[in-house]
Amino acid sequence: MLIGRLNHPESNLSPTHRFLRRGTNISLEPDIQIASGDAFGWSWTTLMDVGVDIAYAWPTENYIGAVCLKLADGAAVQAAEVWCGSGDDLRCCGRHDARTGESCGGAIDIAVGVT
Repeated sequence: MLIGRLNHPESNLSPTHRFLRRGTNISLEPDIQIASGDAFGWSWTTLMDVGVDIAYAWPTENYIGAVCLKLADGAAVQAAEVWCGSGDDLRCCGRHDARTGESCGGAIDIAVGVT
């Protein structure tokens, strides 16, 4: 079992991923190229108050201790959730909320601790 960053090229894992309009199965592909590499984003006119679900499927069973998000400069969210499982067995296994009346920016680490 890999210990380290699952999405790092050195992991030799190739997950599939889908970008969906929050709470639906409707595709919502990134529309901003932030930089070369793994960075992706959406314009505010695309997201507005809708939100996005990013679904990863890993080719092997893995332990996930935390999910680390890095928002672009000036970007912010009110909350971020990590859902684990598949199909009808999805469950929220981690969440990060901004303080009341505030938003979160920069780096967000969400403790998960699931296999």
